[in-house]
Amino acid sequence: LAEVFAEDTARWQPQNIANLLWAYAKLLVTDSRLLDAVAAEAVATVDNWSYQGLANITWAYAKLGCNGHIQLFESVAAAVIQKISTFTPQNTVNVAWAYAKTMLATEALMDAVAQDVIAKARDFSPQHCSNTAWAFGTVSILNEEMMEAIQDATSRRLSEFNGQDLANMAWTCSKLVWAQPSMLEALASDMRRKVPLCTPQNVAITAWAFGYLAVANELLMESIAENVVLRIEDFGAQGLSNLAHGFAKQAICDVPAMEAIAAETARTIRDFTHQEFAATTWAFAKLGLQPRELIDVAFREMKRRMLELIPQDLAMLAWSSAHFEGDFSRRALEELSWEVMRQSTYLCPQDLANVSWAFATAGVENAMMMEAIAKETAKKVQAFSAQDLANTCWAFAKLGIAVNDMFDAIATEVVKKLSTLLPQNISIICWAFAKLGLLNDDMMEAVAAEISKRAQEFDGQGVGNIIWSFGVLCLREHKKATEAVVDRAMSTMSTLTAQEISNVAWGLSSMSHVELLSQFHSQAVKPFLAVASTADGASWTDFANITAQTRSKASDSTKLSKLYRASFFEPLLARLSALRDSSMDLEEAIRAAQHDLDATGAPYFGAAYTREALTRLGIGVPSSSDSWARGARHLCLEAIGEWQIPSSQSILAYAEWSLLMAGSAVRLSEPGRLFTSSWSQVSDEVKAMLHPFTQIIRRDMHAERVALLELLDAMIQAARQRDDSRSPSASLGLWSGHVCIYLSHFPSISSLGVFCQFMRWCPQVTLDFDFDDAWLSCCGQARIEPDG
Repeated sequence: LAEVFAEDTARWQPQNIANLLWAYAKLLVTDSRLLDAVAAEAVATVDNWSYQGLANITWAYAKLGCNGHIQLFESVAAAVIQKISTFTPQNTVNVAWAYAKTMLATEALMDAVAQDVIAKARDFSPQHCSNTAWAFGTVSILNEEMMEAIQDATSRRLSEFNGQDLANMAWTCSKLVWAQPSMLEALASDMRRKVPLCTPQNVAITAWAFGYLAVANELLMESIAENVVLRIEDFGAQGLSNLAHGFAKQAICDVPAMEAIAAETARTIRDFTHQEFAATTWAFAKLGLQPRELIDVAFREMKRRMLELIPQDLAMLAWSSAHFEGDFSRRALEELSWEVMRQSTYLCPQDLANVSWAFATAGVENAMMMEAIAKETAKKVQAFSAQDLANTCWAFAKLGIAVNDMFDAIATEVVKKLSTLLPQNISIICWAFAKLGLLNDDMMEAVAAEISKRAQEFDGQGVGNIIWSFGVLCLREHKKATEAVVDRAMSTMSTLTAQEISNVAWGLSSMSHVELLSQFHSQAVKPFLAVASTADGASWTDFANITAQTRSKASDSTKLSKLYRASFFEPLLARLSALRDSSMDLEEAIRAAQHDLDATGAPYFGAAYTREALTRLGIGVPSSSDSWARGARHLCLEAIGEWQIPSSQSILAYAEWSLLMAGSAVRLSEPGRLFTSSWSQVSDEVKAMLHPFTQIIRRDMHAERVALLELLDAMIQAARQRDDSRSPSASLGLWSGHVCIYLSHFPSISSLGVFCQFMRWCPQVTLDFDFDDAWLSCCGQARIEPDG
C-alpha cells in the first residue's frame, strides 16, 4: 500500500488518504515512506480536506508518535482554524488531543478549539470532556471559560465517567492550577465511589492531583487508603510515588496506607526513577514518618545512585534528610554534601536555597559545600525569589557562616526587590544580617524606609526580629522605622509571645532608646506575665534585666521580678553555691546544676542580676576606683580596637594574680595578661577540675576559663616540684592570695560555675571579678549615648 500510494498520490482523494492513515495508526504500523508521502500530499491539497479528514490525519500522526512533519501540522492548523465551526465534537477533541500529544499546539489553534468547545460542550461525552481537558493540561493553556463549559458538561454526566476520565479531569485541574471547589468536590465524590473499579494508575494520579493543588479531601483519601492497602503490589514505582506525594501534599497521614507504601517501596526501590525515589522520600519526611526499614533502604539507595542524581533530586533529598530524626539525618546530609559541592554550578536558585536551608535546619555544616553554594548564590542571586533570598540568609546565619561577597550580592538584590518581599522575608533577612554582625548601610536604609511604610503588615515574629536586628546593629538613625514597628508591637501586644516582647524590649535597650523603651515596657510587663510560662530562659532573663534597668515600681514589674527570682535566679544561685561548698559532693552538684540549666534554659543572669550573684557567691566586685579594673579595660580596648558583636571570638578576658604557697617562699605572680577563647593546653586532669556546663553549646573554650585553667596548672606544677606526694586538690589548698579577672561581657552561668569550682579548690584565694555589658559598651566605652 505504501508503494502504491507513493507512486501516484494524485489518484487518491483526501478522504481515502485519511482513512488509509487512520488504519495504519490503529494498527500502530509505521512506514516512513508512506508518512512522508501523505504529509507532502496533504500540505498540497489541505484546502480540499473535510473536517473529518483533517481530524483523522492529525490524530493518526500523533497516535504513531510522528511529530517531525512540522509543515503538515502548520497547514492543518490553519485549515482547522478556518473550518472548526463545522467539526463534530469528536473531530474537535481529536484535533486538540493530536496537537497536545505532539506538542505542536499553538495558542491560536487552541483558542479556536476552546471557542468551539464552549459552543458544543453541551453535547460532549465523558471521554470528550476528559480528553479535551487533558489536551489543554498537557500544553499548559488555561481557558477558564472553556473549563467552566467542560465543568457544566461534566456535572450533567458525571455518573457516566470512568476512572480514566475522572483521573484525567483531576490531573488537568492540577496542571492548570484550576482549583474550582465545586468541580474538585464533584470529582472527589464520584471517584470515592469508583475507587475499587479504577486502575491503580488512575487512583494514584487522582491522589497526586489533589495533592498538587494542596486541596485536602479526607473522604476521598480515606477511600484511596483503604484500596491501597488491599492491592499495594499493583501500583508500581510511579504509582507509589504519586500516592505518597498525594498524601503528603494534602497533609493527610493515613498510617496503614503509608506503612503499606513504605514496605512496598522498600521492596521495589530499585524500580524507582531518581525523581520518584526523591519524591517518595520527601513525602515521608513531610508527614513526619520515619519507617525504619524504608529509611535504611533509602540511605543505601541514595549512596548507590549518588553520582546519577540531578541537582533537583539532591535538593529534595537534602530537605527530606533534614526532617528525619536521629543518625540517619546527619549521615545522609554528610553523604549528599560532597555531591552537592560537585554539582553546585548546576544548582538553580531554589535548589541552592533549599539545600542551604536543609543543612542549617539539621545543624550539619560542610564548610567547603557552603562556600561553593555561596559562590553560586552570588552569581545567580538576580534569579532568586524573595523566599529564596530569605531562606539563604537564614541558613548561613543559623550556621554562623558569613561570606561577605554573597551577602553583599544579596543586599544589592534585596534593595531591587524590596517591594516584592513579604514582611516575613524582610524580618528574616534583617535577623540574618544582624546575627552575623553584617551591616550593609544601603540595604538597611532601604529596608528601614520600607518598614516605615509597611509596619502594620508585620506579625509578632517580624516585629521582634526587626527591633532585635536594629538593636544588634545599633541602627539608631532609623528611629522613624523603629517607632513604627514599636507602635505595631504595642497595638498587637496581646498576640505577642514572650520571646517577641523580650526581643523588642532588648532591642530598644541596646539602642538606648530610653523613652521608647519606657513607653513599651510599661505596657509589656502584664502581657509578658500572661505568657511567661511559655518563655525560654534567655527571653525571661533579658526581660527581667530590662525591668530592673527601668527601675519601675509598678506592681506588675515587682511581680515579674519576684517570679524571675523564684523560677530562675534563686534555684540556679543555689546550684552554683553548692559547687563552691566543699562539704557537698562535687559530682552530684555538677549533675544537679546541669539539670537545672537544662530545665530553665537560662544562659546567663544578665548585667543587672550578675552583680548580685557575684556578691552572694562570695566573689569580689571592684569599685570604679580600682586601678586594676581600669587597666584591664584599657588593655582590652586596645586589643579589640572597636566594638564587635559579643561572641566567643570577640569577648576578651584580662587576668592578674599574686599567690603564695603556705610554708614556703614559692610565689606565682602575673601582673596582667589578656586571654582569648581557645583550647586550653593543660592536662585533662586539670580541665576536669573546672567543669564547663552545656548551655545550647558546650562552654569549655571561654577566655575566663582558659585563664583559670592556666593558673590552676601552674599552682599544681609548683606544688609538685616542692612535694610530689600531695594530690592536686590538696596542693591547691596550700595557696593564698588574690586573683582579679575582667571580662568584656557579662559571664554565662557556666562561667560563674567555673568561678565557684575554682574557689572550692582554692579556699584561701580571693577572687575579684568585673565585667561590662558588651551590647552597650566596648570595654567600658559607651557604644552610644542614650536619647531622652
